[in-house]
Amino acid sequence: MPEENTANETQQPQSQESQQPQSQENVVSDIHFGDGDSSFTFAPVQIGTQVQTQIIQVSADTVLQKELIKASPYRGLRRFNTKDSNRFFGRTTAIANLRETVNKNNLTLVLGASGSGKSSLVRAGLIPAITKALALEAFYSFVFTPTQDPFDALYRCLRSEEKDYSFSASEAQIALEAKEDTLQQVINTLKKKEERWLIFIDQFEELFTVCKNEEKRKCFIASLMQVAAAKDDAVKLVFAMRADFLGQFTSRSEFRSINQNNYYVVHPMYSDELRQAIEQPAMQHGVIFETGLVQQIIEDVEGQKGYLPLLQYALNLLWIAECKTLSADNRPHIDDRTLNRKSYNLLGGVRGALQKRVSEIYESLDQEKQDSAKRIFLNLVDVVDSETGRKTVSRRAYRNEFIGDPLIQVLDTFINEDLLVSGSASLQEYASDDYKSALLQTSTVEIAHEILIHSWDELKQWLEEEEEIVILRNWLLNEVRRWERIRSESTTENGTEAQNELLKGARLEQIVDARGKNAFQNIGGLRQVDHEFIDASVEERDRQQKQEQERKRKELEAAVALETEHNRNQILD
Repeated sequence: MPEENTANETQQPQSQESQQPQSQENVVSDIHFGDGDSSFTFAPVQIGTQVQTQIIQVSADTVLQKELIKASPYRGLRRFNTKDSNRFFGRTTAIANLRETVNKNNLTLVLGASGSGKSSLVRAGLIPAITKALALEAFYSFVFTPTQDPFDALYRCLRSEEKDYSFSASEAQIALEAKEDTLQQVINTLKKKEERWLIFIDQFEELFTVCKNEEKRKCFIASLMQVAAAKDDAVKLVFAMRADFLGQFTSRSEFRSINQNNYYVVHPMYSDELRQAIEQPAMQHGVIFETGLVQQIIEDVEGQKGYLPLLQYALNLLWIAECKTLSADNRPHIDDRTLNRKSYNLLGGVRGALQKRVSEIYESLDQEKQDSAKRIFLNLVDVVDSETGRKTVSRRAYRNEFIGDPLIQVLDTFINEDLLVSGSASLQEYASDDYKSALLQTSTVEIAHEILIHSWDELKQWLEEEEEIVILRNWLLNEVRRWERIRSESTTENGTEAQNELLKGARLEQIVDARGKNAFQNIGGLRQVDHEFIDASVEERDRQQKQEQERKRKELEAAVALETEHNRNQILD
Protein backbone atom coordinates (compact mmCIF):
# COMPACT_ATOMS: atom_id res chain seq x y z
CA MET A 1 0.00 0.00 0.00
CA PRO A 2 1.22 3.57 -0.56
CA GLU A 3 2.69 5.71 2.12
CA GLU A 4 0.12 8.10 3.50
CA ASN A 5 2.00 11.26 2.66
CA THR A 6 2.61 10.60 -1.06
CA ALA A 7 0.34 10.63 -4.03
CA ASN A 8 2.97 9.52 -6.47
CA GLU A 9 6.59 8.65 -6.69
CA THR A 10 7.69 12.15 -7.62
CA GLN A 11 7.54 12.96 -3.91
CA GLN A 12 10.25 10.40 -3.24
CA PRO A 13 13.90 11.55 -3.37
CA GLN A 14 14.79 11.75 -7.05
CA SER A 15 17.94 10.31 -8.54
CA GLN A 16 20.54 12.65 -9.93
CA GLU A 17 19.53 11.64 -13.43
CA SER A 18 15.87 12.46 -12.91
CA GLN A 19 16.75 15.81 -11.31
CA GLN A 20 18.64 16.93 -14.40
CA PRO A 21 16.50 18.59 -17.06
CA GLN A 22 16.54 16.77 -20.36
CA SER A 23 18.49 18.32 -23.20
CA GLN A 24 16.41 19.52 -26.12
CA GLU A 25 16.44 22.40 -28.54
CA ASN A 26 14.22 25.44 -28.99
CA VAL A 27 12.08 25.17 -25.89
CA VAL A 28 9.09 27.48 -25.92
CA SER A 29 7.95 28.48 -22.45
CA ASP A 30 5.72 31.39 -23.49
CA ILE A 31 3.72 30.98 -26.65
CA HIS A 32 1.01 33.12 -28.15
CA PHE A 33 -0.65 33.60 -31.50
CA GLY A 34 -1.35 36.69 -33.50
CA ASP A 35 -0.33 40.32 -33.48
CA GLY A 36 -3.40 41.54 -35.28
CA ASP A 37 -2.38 40.16 -38.68
CA SER A 38 -3.51 37.02 -40.48
CA SER A 39 -0.46 34.89 -39.72
CA PHE A 40 0.30 32.31 -37.06
CA THR A 41 2.80 33.93 -34.71
CA PHE A 42 4.81 32.40 -31.91
CA ALA A 43 6.87 34.18 -29.29
CA PRO A 44 9.52 31.60 -28.42
CA VAL A 45 11.85 32.09 -25.51
CA GLN A 46 15.13 30.24 -25.76
CA ILE A 47 16.18 28.79 -22.40
CA GLY A 48 19.69 27.68 -23.23
CA THR A 49 19.34 24.10 -24.34
CA GLN A 50 17.42 22.90 -21.30
CA VAL A 51 13.88 21.68 -21.16
CA GLN A 52 11.82 22.88 -18.24
CA THR A 53 10.01 19.70 -17.28
CA GLN A 54 6.92 20.18 -15.22
CA ILE A 55 6.98 17.73 -12.31
CA ILE A 56 3.71 17.95 -10.47
CA GLN A 57 4.07 16.94 -6.85
CA VAL A 58 0.87 16.47 -4.94
CA SER A 59 0.39 14.84 -1.58
CA ALA A 60 -1.75 11.75 -1.26
CA ASP A 61 -4.07 13.66 1.07
CA THR A 62 -4.72 16.22 -1.66
CA VAL A 63 -5.53 13.53 -4.22
CA LEU A 64 -7.71 11.57 -1.83
CA GLN A 65 -9.78 14.67 -1.13
CA LYS A 66 -10.83 14.71 -4.77
CA GLU A 67 -14.05 13.09 -5.84
CA LEU A 68 -13.53 9.44 -6.78
CA ILE A 69 -14.42 9.00 -10.43
CA LYS A 70 -14.62 5.31 -11.27
CA ALA A 71 -14.61 5.69 -15.04
CA SER A 72 -11.19 4.85 -16.47
CA PRO A 73 -9.10 7.92 -17.41
CA TYR A 74 -6.94 5.86 -19.80
CA ARG A 75 -7.58 5.42 -23.53
CA GLY A 76 -6.57 1.81 -24.03
CA LEU A 77 -5.81 1.21 -27.72
CA ARG A 78 -8.03 4.09 -28.76
CA ARG A 79 -6.15 7.17 -29.93
CA PHE A 80 -6.41 10.47 -28.09
CA ASN A 81 -8.62 13.08 -29.73
CA THR A 82 -9.06 16.80 -29.21
CA LYS A 83 -11.65 16.22 -26.48
CA ASP A 84 -9.08 14.15 -24.52
CA SER A 85 -6.60 16.99 -24.04
CA ASN A 86 -7.46 17.21 -20.32
CA ARG A 87 -6.00 13.74 -19.78
CA PHE A 88 -3.11 13.97 -22.23
CA PHE A 89 0.02 14.38 -20.11
CA GLY A 90 3.78 14.24 -20.52
CA ARG A 91 4.04 15.98 -23.89
CA THR A 92 4.40 19.64 -22.88
CA THR A 93 7.80 20.07 -24.51
CA ALA A 94 6.85 18.11 -27.61
CA ILE A 95 3.71 20.20 -28.08
CA ALA A 96 5.70 23.42 -27.76
CA ASN A 97 8.35 22.30 -30.23
CA LEU A 98 5.77 21.04 -32.72
CA ARG A 99 3.93 24.37 -32.51
CA GLU A 100 7.18 26.13 -33.30
CA THR A 101 7.73 23.89 -36.34
CA VAL A 102 4.18 24.51 -37.54
CA ASN A 103 4.69 28.24 -37.08
CA LYS A 104 7.75 28.21 -39.34
CA ASN A 105 6.28 26.08 -42.11
CA ASN A 106 3.11 26.00 -44.16
CA LEU A 107 3.50 22.22 -44.32
CA THR A 108 4.75 20.05 -41.45
CA LEU A 109 5.36 16.31 -41.69
CA VAL A 110 5.10 14.61 -38.28
CA LEU A 111 7.12 11.39 -38.38
CA GLY A 112 7.32 8.55 -35.91
CA ALA A 113 7.23 4.80 -35.52
CA SER A 114 3.92 3.01 -35.17
CA GLY A 115 2.85 3.47 -31.56
CA SER A 116 5.05 6.52 -30.98
CA GLY A 117 2.04 8.76 -30.28
CA LYS A 118 2.32 11.06 -33.31
CA SER A 119 -1.44 11.12 -34.01
CA SER A 120 -2.27 11.80 -30.38
CA LEU A 121 0.37 14.53 -30.19
CA VAL A 122 -1.40 16.46 -32.94
CA ARG A 123 -4.98 15.61 -32.03
CA ALA A 124 -4.83 15.98 -28.23
CA GLY A 125 -1.78 18.23 -27.98
CA LEU A 126 -1.18 20.60 -30.88
CA ILE A 127 -4.78 21.31 -31.93
CA PRO A 128 -6.17 21.97 -28.42
CA ALA A 129 -3.14 24.17 -27.65
CA ILE A 130 -3.73 26.29 -30.75
CA THR A 131 -7.47 26.35 -30.11
CA LYS A 132 -6.88 27.65 -26.58
CA ALA A 133 -4.38 30.25 -27.75
CA LEU A 134 -6.80 31.47 -30.41
CA ALA A 135 -9.88 31.30 -28.20
CA LEU A 136 -10.96 34.81 -29.21
CA GLU A 137 -10.37 34.25 -32.90
CA ALA A 138 -11.90 32.09 -35.63
CA PHE A 139 -9.72 28.98 -35.74
CA TYR A 140 -10.84 25.66 -37.26
CA SER A 141 -9.09 22.32 -37.49
CA PHE A 142 -9.94 19.81 -40.20
CA VAL A 143 -8.87 16.25 -39.40
CA PHE A 144 -9.15 13.20 -41.66
CA THR A 145 -7.29 10.16 -43.01
CA PRO A 146 -6.86 9.62 -46.77
CA THR A 147 -8.77 6.26 -47.00
CA GLN A 148 -9.39 4.79 -50.45
CA ASP A 149 -10.49 8.15 -51.83
CA PRO A 150 -8.77 11.16 -50.20
CA PHE A 151 -11.14 13.63 -51.86
CA ASP A 152 -14.13 11.79 -50.43
CA ALA A 153 -12.40 11.80 -47.03
CA LEU A 154 -11.99 15.58 -47.29
CA TYR A 155 -15.66 15.92 -48.25
CA ARG A 156 -16.80 13.90 -45.22
CA CYS A 157 -14.52 15.95 -42.99
CA LEU A 158 -16.15 19.15 -44.20
CA ARG A 159 -19.57 17.61 -43.58
CA SER A 160 -18.72 16.42 -40.07
CA GLU A 161 -21.46 17.04 -37.53
CA GLU A 162 -19.04 16.72 -34.60
CA LYS A 163 -17.00 19.83 -35.37
CA ASP A 164 -17.55 23.51 -34.67
CA TYR A 165 -18.01 24.33 -38.35
CA SER A 166 -20.90 23.37 -40.60
CA PHE A 167 -20.84 23.17 -44.37
CA SER A 168 -23.82 22.01 -46.38
CA ALA A 169 -23.59 19.19 -48.91
CA SER A 170 -23.70 21.69 -51.76
CA GLU A 171 -20.92 23.79 -50.21
CA ALA A 172 -18.69 20.77 -49.57
CA GLN A 173 -19.37 19.25 -53.00
CA ILE A 174 -16.36 21.04 -54.45
CA ALA A 175 -14.09 18.67 -52.48
CA LEU A 176 -15.23 15.76 -54.64
CA GLU A 177 -14.02 17.23 -57.93
CA ALA A 178 -10.65 15.45 -57.62
CA LYS A 179 -8.59 18.06 -59.45
CA GLU A 180 -5.11 19.42 -58.88
CA ASP A 181 -6.53 22.66 -57.45
CA THR A 182 -9.40 21.12 -55.44
CA LEU A 183 -8.06 21.92 -51.96
CA GLN A 184 -7.20 25.49 -52.96
CA GLN A 185 -10.71 25.91 -54.35
CA VAL A 186 -12.16 24.56 -51.10
CA ILE A 187 -10.15 27.16 -49.19
CA ASN A 188 -11.01 29.98 -51.61
CA THR A 189 -14.71 29.11 -51.50
CA LEU A 190 -15.33 28.14 -47.88
CA LYS A 191 -12.74 29.96 -45.77
CA LYS A 192 -13.59 33.45 -44.55
CA LYS A 193 -10.86 36.07 -44.59
CA GLU A 194 -10.54 36.33 -40.80
CA GLU A 195 -10.42 32.54 -40.25
CA ARG A 196 -7.32 30.45 -39.62
CA TRP A 197 -7.32 26.84 -40.71
CA LEU A 198 -5.21 23.85 -39.75
CA ILE A 199 -5.69 20.84 -42.01
CA PHE A 200 -4.40 17.67 -40.37
CA ILE A 201 -4.12 14.52 -42.48
CA ASP A 202 -3.55 11.61 -40.13
CA GLN A 203 -2.06 8.26 -41.22
CA PHE A 204 -0.75 9.94 -44.37
CA GLU A 205 0.80 6.64 -45.44
CA GLU A 206 -2.73 5.51 -46.38
CA LEU A 207 -2.28 7.61 -49.50
CA PHE A 208 0.22 4.96 -50.62
CA THR A 209 -1.15 1.83 -48.91
CA VAL A 210 -4.95 2.22 -49.13
CA CYS A 211 -5.64 4.58 -52.03
CA LYS A 212 -5.22 2.43 -55.14
CA ASN A 213 -6.28 5.05 -57.68
CA GLU A 214 -3.00 6.54 -58.92
CA GLU A 215 -4.74 9.35 -60.80
CA LYS A 216 -6.58 10.51 -57.69
CA ARG A 217 -3.42 10.11 -55.63
CA LYS A 218 -1.50 12.37 -58.02
CA CYS A 219 -4.27 14.96 -58.06
CA PHE A 220 -4.55 14.96 -54.28
CA ILE A 221 -0.81 15.38 -53.78
CA ALA A 222 -0.74 18.17 -56.36
CA SER A 223 -3.65 19.81 -54.57
CA LEU A 224 -1.80 19.70 -51.23
CA MET A 225 1.42 21.06 -52.68
CA GLN A 226 -0.40 23.90 -54.39
CA VAL A 227 -1.75 25.05 -51.02
CA ALA A 228 1.68 24.66 -49.39
CA ALA A 229 3.32 26.66 -52.17
CA ALA A 230 0.78 29.49 -51.74
CA LYS A 231 2.45 30.26 -48.37
CA ASP A 232 -0.78 31.52 -46.84
CA ASP A 233 0.08 31.81 -43.15
CA ALA A 234 -3.60 31.55 -42.25
CA VAL A 235 -3.65 27.97 -43.57
CA LYS A 236 -1.37 25.29 -42.13
CA LEU A 237 -0.99 21.72 -43.41
CA VAL A 238 0.13 18.99 -41.02
CA PHE A 239 0.62 15.34 -42.01
CA ALA A 240 1.35 12.46 -39.63
CA MET A 241 3.04 9.44 -41.16
CA ARG A 242 4.81 6.27 -40.07
CA ALA A 243 8.54 6.82 -40.49
CA ASP A 244 9.02 3.52 -42.33
CA PHE A 245 6.98 4.93 -45.24
CA LEU A 246 9.16 8.02 -45.61
CA GLY A 247 10.84 6.45 -48.64
CA GLN A 248 7.56 6.37 -50.56
CA PHE A 249 7.08 10.03 -49.64
CA THR A 250 10.52 11.28 -50.64
CA SER A 251 10.67 9.20 -53.82
CA ARG A 252 7.83 11.18 -55.40
CA SER A 253 8.92 14.24 -57.34
CA GLU A 254 5.84 16.15 -56.17
CA PHE A 255 7.39 16.41 -52.69
CA ARG A 256 10.79 17.67 -53.85
CA SER A 257 10.23 21.06 -52.19
CA ILE A 258 9.82 19.37 -48.78
CA ASN A 259 13.02 19.15 -46.73
CA GLN A 260 14.10 18.32 -43.19
CA ASN A 261 13.00 21.73 -41.97
CA ASN A 262 9.45 20.56 -42.60
CA TYR A 263 9.90 17.39 -40.52
CA TYR A 264 9.00 16.95 -36.89
CA VAL A 265 10.19 13.61 -35.48
CA VAL A 266 8.31 12.21 -32.49
CA HIS A 267 10.86 10.71 -30.12
CA PRO A 268 10.26 8.34 -27.18
CA MET A 269 9.15 10.00 -23.95
CA TYR A 270 11.65 10.62 -21.16
CA SER A 271 11.06 8.92 -17.81
CA ASP A 272 9.71 12.06 -16.16
CA GLU A 273 7.30 12.56 -19.07
CA LEU A 274 6.17 8.95 -18.79
CA ARG A 275 5.63 9.45 -15.09
CA GLN A 276 3.22 12.30 -15.81
CA ALA A 277 1.39 10.30 -18.49
CA ILE A 278 0.95 7.43 -16.02
CA GLU A 279 0.12 9.28 -12.79
CA GLN A 280 -1.74 12.42 -13.73
CA PRO A 281 -4.89 10.86 -15.29
CA ALA A 282 -5.41 8.70 -12.20
CA MET A 283 -4.82 11.65 -9.87
CA GLN A 284 -7.53 13.62 -11.66
CA HIS A 285 -9.93 10.81 -10.77
CA GLY A 286 -8.85 10.77 -7.15
CA VAL A 287 -6.64 7.68 -7.36
CA ILE A 288 -2.94 7.07 -6.63
CA PHE A 289 -0.41 4.32 -7.38
CA GLU A 290 1.15 1.94 -4.89
CA THR A 291 4.68 3.05 -4.05
CA GLY A 292 7.17 1.67 -6.57
CA LEU A 293 4.57 0.68 -9.18
CA VAL A 294 5.06 3.68 -11.45
CA GLN A 295 8.81 3.08 -11.56
CA GLN A 296 8.19 -0.58 -12.38
CA ILE A 297 5.90 0.41 -15.25
CA ILE A 298 8.47 2.87 -16.60
CA GLU A 299 11.15 0.17 -16.51
CA ASP A 300 8.78 -2.25 -18.28
CA VAL A 301 8.42 0.03 -21.30
CA GLU A 302 12.08 0.98 -21.66
CA GLY A 303 13.47 -0.23 -24.96
CA GLN A 304 10.09 -1.47 -26.19
CA LYS A 305 8.92 -0.35 -29.62
CA GLY A 306 5.47 1.18 -29.97
CA TYR A 307 4.94 1.08 -26.22
CA LEU A 308 2.52 4.01 -25.81
CA PRO A 309 -0.66 2.19 -26.91
CA LEU A 310 0.50 -0.85 -24.92
CA LEU A 311 1.00 1.38 -21.90
CA GLN A 312 -2.43 2.94 -22.21
CA TYR A 313 -3.97 -0.50 -22.72
CA ALA A 314 -2.28 -1.96 -19.64
CA LEU A 315 -3.25 1.03 -17.48
CA ASN A 316 -6.84 0.84 -18.68
CA LEU A 317 -6.99 -2.90 -17.90
CA LEU A 318 -5.44 -2.24 -14.50
CA TRP A 319 -8.11 0.35 -13.73
CA ILE A 320 -10.91 -1.98 -14.87
CA ALA A 321 -9.46 -4.83 -12.81
CA GLU A 322 -9.42 -2.68 -9.68
CA CYS A 323 -13.06 -1.75 -10.33
CA LYS A 324 -14.16 -5.36 -10.84
CA THR A 325 -12.11 -7.09 -8.13
CA LEU A 326 -13.83 -7.23 -4.75
CA SER A 327 -12.10 -7.13 -1.37
CA ALA A 328 -13.03 -9.19 1.68
CA ASP A 329 -15.78 -6.72 2.62
CA ASN A 330 -17.28 -7.09 -0.87
CA ARG A 331 -16.19 -3.62 -1.96
CA PRO A 332 -14.35 -3.01 -5.24
CA HIS A 333 -10.63 -2.40 -4.86
CA ILE A 334 -10.96 0.99 -6.55
CA ASP A 335 -12.72 2.24 -3.41
CA ASP A 336 -9.28 2.10 -1.75
CA ARG A 337 -8.24 4.71 -4.34
CA THR A 338 -5.02 2.83 -5.08
CA LEU A 339 -3.78 1.02 -8.19
CA ASN A 340 -1.85 -1.97 -6.90
CA ARG A 341 1.30 -3.78 -7.99
CA LYS A 342 -0.33 -7.22 -7.49
CA SER A 343 -3.16 -6.42 -9.91
CA TYR A 344 -0.67 -5.03 -12.44
CA ASN A 345 1.48 -8.16 -12.32
CA LEU A 346 -1.57 -10.42 -12.72
CA LEU A 347 -2.36 -8.62 -15.99
CA GLY A 348 1.09 -9.45 -17.35
CA GLY A 349 2.46 -5.91 -17.15
CA VAL A 350 2.79 -3.57 -20.13
CA ARG A 351 4.62 -6.15 -22.21
CA GLY A 352 2.10 -8.96 -21.70
CA ALA A 353 -1.28 -7.35 -20.95
CA LEU A 354 -2.50 -7.04 -24.53
CA GLN A 355 -1.32 -10.49 -25.64
CA LYS A 356 -2.79 -12.09 -22.52
CA ARG A 357 -6.15 -10.33 -22.77
CA VAL A 358 -6.78 -10.91 -26.49
CA SER A 359 -5.72 -14.57 -26.11
CA GLU A 360 -8.14 -14.97 -23.19
CA ILE A 361 -10.98 -13.61 -25.31
CA TYR A 362 -10.06 -15.82 -28.27
CA GLU A 363 -9.67 -18.96 -26.16
CA SER A 364 -13.07 -18.38 -24.52
CA LEU A 365 -14.75 -18.81 -27.92
CA ASP A 366 -15.96 -22.14 -29.28
CA GLN A 367 -14.35 -23.55 -32.43
CA GLU A 368 -16.86 -21.95 -34.82
CA LYS A 369 -16.34 -18.53 -33.28
CA GLN A 370 -12.56 -18.96 -33.23
CA ASP A 371 -12.74 -19.60 -36.97
CA SER A 372 -14.84 -16.44 -37.26
CA ALA A 373 -12.24 -14.49 -35.28
CA LYS A 374 -9.50 -15.66 -37.64
CA ARG A 375 -11.57 -14.61 -40.64
CA ILE A 376 -12.31 -11.19 -39.12
CA PHE A 377 -8.73 -10.33 -38.25
CA LEU A 378 -7.30 -11.59 -41.54
CA ASN A 379 -9.85 -9.37 -43.28
CA LEU A 380 -8.60 -6.39 -41.28
CA VAL A 381 -4.93 -6.57 -42.27
CA ASP A 382 -2.98 -5.97 -45.44
CA VAL A 383 0.63 -6.51 -46.46
CA VAL A 384 2.29 -3.62 -48.27
CA ASP A 385 5.74 -2.62 -49.40
CA SER A 386 7.64 -0.01 -47.41
CA GLU A 387 11.15 1.44 -47.35
CA THR A 388 12.33 -1.46 -45.21
CA GLY A 389 10.44 -4.25 -46.96
CA ARG A 390 7.01 -5.79 -46.52
CA LYS A 391 4.91 -4.43 -43.68
CA THR A 392 1.67 -5.67 -42.19
CA VAL A 393 -0.74 -2.79 -41.72
CA SER A 394 -4.31 -2.36 -40.56
CA ARG A 395 -7.00 -2.48 -43.25
CA ARG A 396 -10.30 -0.62 -42.90
CA ALA A 397 -13.19 -2.87 -44.01
CA TYR A 398 -16.90 -2.34 -44.42
CA ARG A 399 -18.92 -4.03 -41.72
CA ASN A 400 -21.25 -5.50 -44.34
CA GLU A 401 -18.31 -7.62 -45.54
CA PHE A 402 -19.00 -9.78 -42.48
CA ILE A 403 -22.23 -11.76 -42.88
CA GLY A 404 -23.75 -14.34 -40.55
CA ASP A 405 -24.49 -14.61 -36.83
CA PRO A 406 -21.15 -16.10 -35.70
CA LEU A 407 -19.15 -13.39 -37.49
CA ILE A 408 -21.36 -10.57 -36.21
CA GLN A 409 -21.29 -11.89 -32.64
CA VAL A 410 -17.50 -12.23 -32.63
CA LEU A 411 -17.11 -8.84 -34.31
CA ASP A 412 -19.19 -7.21 -31.58
CA THR A 413 -17.23 -9.06 -28.90
CA PHE A 414 -13.93 -7.55 -30.03
CA ILE A 415 -15.50 -4.12 -30.59
CA ASN A 416 -16.91 -4.15 -27.05
CA GLU A 417 -13.44 -5.01 -25.78
CA ASP A 418 -12.06 -1.96 -27.66
CA LEU A 419 -9.77 -4.19 -29.72
CA LEU A 420 -11.67 -3.28 -32.88
CA VAL A 421 -13.30 0.05 -33.64
CA SER A 422 -16.29 0.83 -35.82
CA GLY A 423 -16.60 4.11 -37.71
CA SER A 424 -18.58 5.88 -40.40
CA ALA A 425 -18.76 4.50 -43.91
CA SER A 426 -18.18 6.59 -47.00
CA LEU A 427 -21.40 7.77 -48.62
CA GLN A 428 -19.76 8.87 -51.88
CA GLU A 429 -18.18 5.63 -53.03
CA TYR A 430 -21.42 4.56 -54.70
CA ALA A 431 -23.33 6.97 -56.86
CA SER A 432 -26.90 5.66 -56.83
CA ASP A 433 -29.33 6.55 -54.07
CA ASP A 434 -30.02 2.87 -53.47
CA TYR A 435 -26.38 2.18 -52.70
CA LYS A 436 -26.11 5.28 -50.53
CA SER A 437 -29.19 4.25 -48.60
CA ALA A 438 -27.81 0.75 -48.08
CA LEU A 439 -24.41 2.08 -47.07
CA LEU A 440 -25.99 4.34 -44.46
CA GLN A 441 -26.94 1.16 -42.62
CA THR A 442 -23.34 -0.02 -42.50
CA SER A 443 -20.10 1.20 -40.98
CA THR A 444 -16.40 0.55 -41.24
CA VAL A 445 -14.39 -1.71 -38.96
CA GLU A 446 -10.67 -1.67 -38.25
CA ILE A 447 -8.17 -2.86 -35.67
CA ALA A 448 -7.99 -0.37 -32.81
CA HIS A 449 -4.23 -0.01 -33.16
CA GLU A 450 -1.63 -1.71 -35.34
CA ILE A 451 0.31 -2.65 -32.22
CA LEU A 452 -2.22 -5.50 -31.83
CA ILE A 453 -0.98 -7.02 -35.10
CA HIS A 454 2.53 -7.31 -33.66
CA SER A 455 1.49 -8.26 -30.11
CA TRP A 456 -0.89 -11.17 -30.65
CA ASP A 457 0.93 -14.44 -31.38
CA GLU A 458 -2.07 -16.17 -32.96
CA LEU A 459 -2.57 -13.36 -35.48
CA LYS A 460 1.13 -13.28 -36.33
CA GLN A 461 1.00 -17.02 -37.00
CA TRP A 462 -2.10 -16.74 -39.18
CA LEU A 463 -0.40 -14.00 -41.20
CA GLU A 464 2.74 -16.05 -41.64
CA GLU A 465 0.66 -18.94 -43.00
CA GLU A 466 -1.68 -16.90 -45.20
CA GLU A 467 0.33 -13.83 -46.24
CA GLU A 468 0.22 -14.38 -50.00
CA ILE A 469 -3.48 -15.21 -50.15
CA VAL A 470 -4.26 -12.19 -47.93
CA ILE A 471 -2.43 -9.95 -50.42
CA LEU A 472 -4.30 -11.52 -53.34
CA ARG A 473 -7.67 -11.31 -51.56
CA ASN A 474 -7.25 -7.62 -50.68
CA TRP A 475 -6.24 -6.82 -54.24
CA LEU A 476 -9.36 -8.64 -55.43
CA LEU A 477 -11.60 -6.72 -53.00
CA ASN A 478 -10.31 -3.40 -54.34
CA GLU A 479 -11.02 -4.50 -57.92
CA VAL A 480 -14.52 -5.68 -56.97
CA ARG A 481 -15.29 -2.41 -55.18
CA ARG A 482 -14.27 -0.34 -58.22
CA TRP A 483 -16.30 -2.61 -60.53
CA GLU A 484 -19.36 -2.30 -58.25
CA ARG A 485 -19.11 1.47 -58.14
CA ILE A 486 -18.89 1.85 -61.93
CA ARG A 487 -21.59 -0.76 -62.54
CA SER A 488 -23.97 0.97 -60.09
CA GLU A 489 -24.10 4.06 -62.30
CA SER A 490 -26.18 1.98 -64.73
CA THR A 491 -25.64 3.71 -68.05
CA THR A 492 -24.67 2.21 -71.39
CA GLU A 493 -21.37 4.06 -71.38
CA ASN A 494 -20.54 3.04 -67.83
CA GLY A 495 -21.64 -0.50 -68.59
CA THR A 496 -18.80 -0.66 -71.11
CA GLU A 497 -16.47 0.94 -68.57
CA ALA A 498 -17.47 -1.62 -65.94
CA GLN A 499 -16.73 -4.36 -68.47
CA ASN A 500 -13.26 -2.88 -68.92
CA GLU A 501 -12.70 -3.25 -65.15
CA LEU A 502 -13.02 -7.04 -65.29
CA LEU A 503 -9.97 -9.18 -64.59
CA LYS A 504 -7.72 -10.15 -67.44
CA GLY A 505 -4.61 -12.13 -68.26
CA ALA A 506 -2.31 -13.69 -65.68
CA ARG A 507 -4.04 -12.05 -62.70
CA LEU A 508 -7.38 -13.57 -63.69
CA GLU A 509 -5.77 -16.98 -64.07
CA GLN A 510 -4.18 -16.58 -60.62
CA ILE A 511 -7.55 -15.68 -59.03
CA VAL A 512 -9.37 -18.52 -60.79
CA ASP A 513 -6.66 -20.98 -59.77
CA ALA A 514 -6.79 -19.86 -56.13
CA ARG A 515 -10.58 -20.14 -56.09
CA GLY A 516 -10.42 -23.59 -57.66
CA LYS A 517 -8.05 -24.74 -54.92
CA ASN A 518 -10.30 -23.22 -52.20
CA ALA A 519 -7.33 -21.13 -51.08
CA PHE A 520 -9.60 -18.25 -50.05
CA GLN A 521 -11.50 -20.57 -47.73
CA ASN A 522 -8.60 -20.46 -45.28
CA ILE A 523 -9.26 -16.76 -44.70
CA GLY A 524 -13.05 -16.88 -44.70
CA GLY A 525 -13.92 -17.44 -48.34
CA LEU A 526 -15.31 -15.05 -50.93
CA ARG A 527 -18.55 -13.09 -50.95
CA GLN A 528 -21.27 -13.58 -53.53
CA VAL A 529 -20.30 -10.34 -55.28
CA ASP A 530 -16.69 -11.55 -55.47
CA HIS A 531 -17.84 -14.72 -57.24
CA GLU A 532 -20.01 -12.63 -59.59
CA PHE A 533 -17.00 -10.49 -60.47
CA ILE A 534 -14.78 -13.50 -61.12
CA ASP A 535 -17.50 -15.27 -63.13
CA ALA A 536 -18.15 -12.14 -65.20
CA SER A 537 -14.40 -11.87 -65.83
CA VAL A 538 -14.24 -15.52 -66.94
CA GLU A 539 -17.27 -15.06 -69.20
CA GLU A 540 -15.72 -11.97 -70.76
CA ARG A 541 -12.41 -13.80 -71.21
CA ASP A 542 -14.21 -16.76 -72.86
CA ARG A 543 -16.26 -14.39 -75.05
CA GLN A 544 -13.11 -12.62 -76.22
CA GLN A 545 -11.32 -15.91 -76.79
CA LYS A 546 -14.28 -17.20 -78.79
CA GLN A 547 -14.43 -13.92 -80.70
CA GLU A 548 -10.72 -14.17 -81.41
CA GLN A 549 -11.10 -17.77 -82.55
CA GLU A 550 -13.97 -16.73 -84.81
CA ARG A 551 -11.88 -13.90 -86.23
CA LYS A 552 -9.00 -16.27 -86.94
CA ARG A 553 -11.41 -18.80 -88.50
CA LYS A 554 -12.81 -16.15 -90.81
CA GLU A 555 -9.32 -14.94 -91.69
CA LEU A 556 -8.32 -18.51 -92.47
CA GLU A 557 -11.45 -19.06 -94.59
CA ALA A 558 -10.79 -15.80 -96.40
CA ALA A 559 -7.18 -16.81 -97.01
CA VAL A 560 -8.24 -20.25 -98.29
CA ALA A 561 -10.87 -18.68 -100.55
CA LEU A 562 -8.31 -16.23 -101.87
CA GLU A 563 -5.81 -19.03 -102.50
CA THR A 564 -8.49 -21.11 -104.24
CA GLU A 565 -9.46 -18.17 -106.43
CA HIS A 566 -5.81 -17.57 -107.23
CA ASN A 567 -5.29 -21.21 -108.23
CA ARG A 568 -8.44 -21.17 -110.38
CA ASN A 569 -7.26 -18.08 -112.18
CA GLN A 570 -3.90 -19.73 -112.86
CA ILE A 571 -5.62 -22.79 -114.40
CA LEU A 572 -7.79 -20.60 -116.62
CA ASP A 573 -4.74 -18.72 -117.77
